[in-house]
Amino acid sequence: MAARTDADGGQKKRRVWLRGILPALLLAFPTVPAVAFAAAPSQDAEIAQLQQLRAADTRLFGIFWRLGSRNAALCEGAVPAIGALLQARSSYDGDFAEAAQRYFSFESELSVEVVAPDGPADRAGLRPNDSIVAIGGRPLPDVRGPEAVAAAQRALVEAGTRGPIELTVLRGGERKRITISPLKTCSGRVELMVSADRVASTDGDVVQISSGLFNIVPADAELAAVIAHEYSHLILRHPQRLTDAGVDRGLLAMFGKNRRLIRRTEAEADRLSVYLLLNAGYDPMAAGRFWRNAGRKIDAGFLSDGTHMGWRKRAELLDAEAERARAATGNPVIPDLLKTRDTPLE
Repeated sequence: MAARTDADGGQKKRRVWLRGILPALLLAFPTVPAVAFAAAPSQDAEIAQLQQLRAADTRLFGIFWRLGSRNAALCEGAVPAIGALLQARSSYDGDFAEAAQRYFSFESELSVEVVAPDGPADRAGLRPNDSIVAIGGRPLPDVRGPEAVAAAQRALVEAGTRGPIELTVLRGGERKRITISPLKTCSGRVELMVSADRVASTDGDVVQISSGLFNIVPADAELAAVIAHEYSHLILRHPQRLTDAGVDRGLLAMFGKNRRLIRRTEAEADRLSVYLLLNAGYDPMAAGRFWRNAGRKIDAGFLSDGTHMGWRKRAELLDAEAERARAATGNPVIPDLLKTRDTPLE
């Protein structure tokens, strides 16, 4: 696990990605349908990259939503959500500002980038590129960038606790009101982190998957296993519990108590992850397959200090837990491991 260091979260990283790293991602995804407008020749590359950005976010968010919404019973403080990934116009700058405006059709600061298939927003008729101007009849605050996204998320949760959520959106210049019945889901967010490293991490709120890892996991079930492992850290409150135990997750992580407790939480997250997969309709054996396939290519750095098991042992542990999960009863299956999340690590 690793804490984020950028104040803007994924939005800041997205700007860096668009300027230099995203072209490498183009090799990993099929071409999405062409947009409805004719881009100027000088913008062809930028538009293609934005198409691939949306394809990547669609895949990542779809998996994250499926895991979170179908495991709400396992989460403390599940929150109402609509199943849509929002973005801010001012998060795109430089050469991409105009291209983003044209491709995403921003009609306000905040718009919908991705809608989870068959989620509440999808069923209510919300569409990608809808621009949001009000939530619950209240205009959005005059903030920009990541702050606009965060403010909208807070407003959605607040409105959702009272019942159906009314969104006022602009679509092609026309003002529409869309009423969405939210669904309880595990809290947290997912981001694609710009890095050639092959890593996944969480800071206790955000699950980050590096583009280097994302690109080498073609099977959705195996990518879901990676996300489920990090999600399990959130559900089991590992980041906060490690902090409360005084564990150093930096240079001293490989020594003594630090090493022992981090290794323990990693094993617990592995074990819980197969239940998240099972409850979300993924094959729980996909977790072991990940470590026998793409997982073997992961950078050795964070696996070689003793805080994580090697890939063979992880695959064996995951296979054994997956067999227990498949034999368990309940829908969803709720493992006894959840009882440990309020227990201090020692």
